Parts: sequence; C-alpha cells; structure tokens
Amino acid sequence: MLSPVALSGPVEKATPAYDEVVSLWDRVNSAGGAVGFEAGAPLDDVRAVLDVHLAACAAGEAQVVRIAEPTAATWSDPSAHGRLLGFGFLTLPADSKIAHRTTLLRVMVDPDRQGHNFGRILLAALHVEAREAGRELVEIAYRGGTGLGAFYESCGYVETGRVPGGLRFSFGDRDDVQMTRRLDGHPLHSLVE
Repeated sequence: MLSPVALSGPVEKATPAYDEVVSLWDRVNSAGGAVGFEAGAPLDDVRAVLDVHLAACAAGEAQVVRIAEPTAATWSDPSAHGRLLGFGFLTLPADSKIAHRTTLLRVMVDPDRQGHNFGRILLAALHVEAREAGRELVEIAYRGGTGLGAFYESCGYVETGRVPGGLRFSFGDRDDVQMTRRLDGHPLHSLVE
C-alpha cells in the first residue's frame, strides 16, 4: 500500500466525509478505543460531540486532520482518496499566553488497520498542521491502562501530569494522563523552578 494522504480541509455535516468520521469513531468505540466514549455509545452521542468539534473548527478554534488511503486519482487530485484510516483534532487557542500551544483531541486510527504505523503517520500530520499554525508545544491526554503512554513516548512525548483515578467509567476508574512534546525537537524542561 502507498503512504496515506493527509486531509486537512473542513468536514461538514451531511457529507460523505462527515459520515466517514462518524463511522470510524463508532468502530473505534466498538473496539474499546479510548476516544471519549465507552463501547456501544449511541451514534447520536458521537455525532453531538463531533458537531461540537466541527463548530470549533468552523470558528477557527480548532482543526481536523484526517489520513486516508490514496487512490490512483490522488496523484492528479489531492482531494481524492480512499478509505478513511484515522483522524484527530488540534486546538488553536487565541489567548496570547498559550497561543504557542495546541492540544490534540480524539486522535484515532481504524482498529482494523492498527499495527501498520498509521498512528505515527496521523500524529506526524497533526504535528505538521500544528507547526503551520505557529504552535511549538503539543499536548495530548489519554486514558491510563491503554498502553498509549509507551506509544506517545516513542513519538517524543513526555508525561507532564497524571490524575490517579481521574476518569470514571462503568468498568472502573482510570488515570487521566497528560503528555507534552516540543515540535522543534528540543527536550521539554522547566524554565522556572
């Protein structure tokens, strides 16, 4: 397979792109993915949260990044693509004190395609968009007990916060873990003690 194509344009309701995102989110939920819902979440709940994220994108407060399989048409039309492989959102805070930061939200890869480096490719695409938006620090939170910490560490992230038992689910409490990385390759360190 050829490398996935990154798509950073808008996703609007009642479009095939919207339906693809909802479908992928539902498959990730059903597979037990830690993307804001428990397995079996109603699609209306997923759509409601997606609509909030897309409203933030429309207001210039966030951006959605998707990766998809390329097709033969992709070479002549960069908007042409095949199956959606993953997506995520990045926040674009305007407050001057934090305008150099972004938070990644709802980062997910098709569960049928995991183990093929698509998570790294999606993170790289999100990092490209963050750099282009002038961001220097990237933050991401994850649900403890998922094994994601080691993955994010391998992508340059450092744990910067943890609330033990900070997330409550029907299956039990989990740690709420925050990780951060710089986009310039320099190590993350405290500036003031």
